[in-house]
Amino acid sequence: MKLRTSFFNTTVLRKDITRFAPVWGLYTLFMLIVLFFIWSDESEPARFAANAQYIMSGMGVVNFGYAGICALLLFGDLFSSKMTGTLHAMPLRREGWFLTHLCSAMLFCFVPNALGAVLASMILQEYCYLAFLWLGIMLLQFLFFFGAASFSIQCAGNRLGAAAIYGLFNLLSVLAAFFVDTFYMPVLHGLETDWEAICTHSPVVGFTTFQYIAVEYDNMYGLARFEGFLPEQWRYLLVAASVGLGLIAISVLLYRRRQLESAGDFIAVKPVAPVFLVLYALGAGAVLYFLADELASGAAYLFLVLGFAIGIFTGFMLLEKRVNVFQMKKWMYLGGLTLAFFLTVTIVRIDPLGVTRYVPETSQVESVQLSPYPSDYYLEHESLVLTDSQDIQNVREIHKKLIQDRRDEGAIWLRLRYNLKSGATVDRVYRVDSADTVSNTLKPYFSRFEFVTGFQSPEELINRIEHLEFYNHHEAYTSFWINYRDQEELFLEKYGQREGWPLFSGSIGKRYAQGLIEAIYADCEAGNMAQLWDFHPYGESVGGLTIAYYDGFNIEYMDITVYADCENTVKFLKSLPKE
Repeated sequence: MKLRTSFFNTTVLRKDITRFAPVWGLYTLFMLIVLFFIWSDESEPARFAANAQYIMSGMGVVNFGYAGICALLLFGDLFSSKMTGTLHAMPLRREGWFLTHLCSAMLFCFVPNALGAVLASMILQEYCYLAFLWLGIMLLQFLFFFGAASFSIQCAGNRLGAAAIYGLFNLLSVLAAFFVDTFYMPVLHGLETDWEAICTHSPVVGFTTFQYIAVEYDNMYGLARFEGFLPEQWRYLLVAASVGLGLIAISVLLYRRRQLESAGDFIAVKPVAPVFLVLYALGAGAVLYFLADELASGAAYLFLVLGFAIGIFTGFMLLEKRVNVFQMKKWMYLGGLTLAFFLTVTIVRIDPLGVTRYVPETSQVESVQLSPYPSDYYLEHESLVLTDSQDIQNVREIHKKLIQDRRDEGAIWLRLRYNLKSGATVDRVYRVDSADTVSNTLKPYFSRFEFVTGFQSPEELINRIEHLEFYNHHEAYTSFWINYRDQEELFLEKYGQREGWPLFSGSIGKRYAQGLIEAIYADCEAGNMAQLWDFHPYGESVGGLTIAYYDGFNIEYMDITVYADCENTVKFLKSLPKE
């Protein structure tokens, strides 16, 4: 009786360790090989420390696979009718089996990673603390993945079902986003899928996308500088580990109520079966749609419905373990799923809530950010921020025009973000034709001096210039250097002499540099300095200008393309002597 009330059994633990020694042994060997190759490539402790931040993130994928394999092996006896009946007739309660397997799994993770951390700490020397941060991160990641794998196993009756549920659990948000992005977002004009937010809901992606620490390597002194923890990723990791613990607790409850007769079934928990069936059918439809869209887009929706049918009927074959599933009830499932899909797409296209038609009122807007680049990265880092009420009103008028046009093609992107006074944001993205009136309206905004150069005034930039370099794209212009600060001999020593490139230095260099910046500013004021060639009549560039400037700590470089219709800059370039 004492055995049946035990929550832990050392005999089972020893059996797990010896029975699955090849698995955790191969994982240990893998860790040592990775450690050896990284050390052989980066023999300096500081470089090793700088690379450790990337290795920590990369191990998320490894732990995803390793935890799933460990769970499938440790609980694999539940998938065999003979084994599960025999084992559960022994005098050990189910909680004892589960918690002992859990201890085995954590040892399978801890021992290899602890060994790797000890060896890495000796290599890292004064940066040895990073090795033990690694150990903590690996344990927390593994805890979540093993919890998810345990939950998946308790919901399934065979290995294939467990693997399918485990994969869906970890990648469902990405797969759902792909589905929505393929079928729903194209009819939501101006909206795009926020993939960064989606990634945070998919742990296997979230663990590998972001870094946990910031370490900078100083090339001059050969040192690594620890700049601190990245709190958002640590919060994410701790929340995920807590979810893993919760999934382990739920798994114990499911295990206590598990019907041993479900061994061999695809799904052991019956309420999970309809969810799996719908997701499986939608996935099959999306795959066939994608393939058909690549080969013959006209038949894409026909293949979508065909994919739904394949998913429904093969799904029932898996669930019922028989081939003859073509009854009327199954066809009704197919009809209902197809009808629901096309009905939701139609409703989204009609947009009864007016999401795509929404334009915030000027009085609600604190500022508007504009960017002409495809990636939304530039909204965060290199956008034009407008706070003037007249500018905001002009952007609203542009926005309304784009809503009416519903253009799906165009060489120019317009990404805009309304920052509302309430603290909320409204993000939209549109395509603009270069010959459209909207393009002519946008060009002066993207020609503003602060957007082209990042400086508020020409004087601010002139005071920070180190040197300028112009490389001609047209024979009518001459490539040249303008030396703003250094003596000519020192300048040539630092940057070298280029044959055929005039070098203007001293007072002449300063005068030419100031004149060039003032000419650029004049073109910005005239609205002709937008940096995308689509904003210019022929897209013809006469040359590229590189400005080296001091940002207060380092020398930074700015690239500006000069186009043929940048009249003031072109006139100044032509006025410069050839030699």
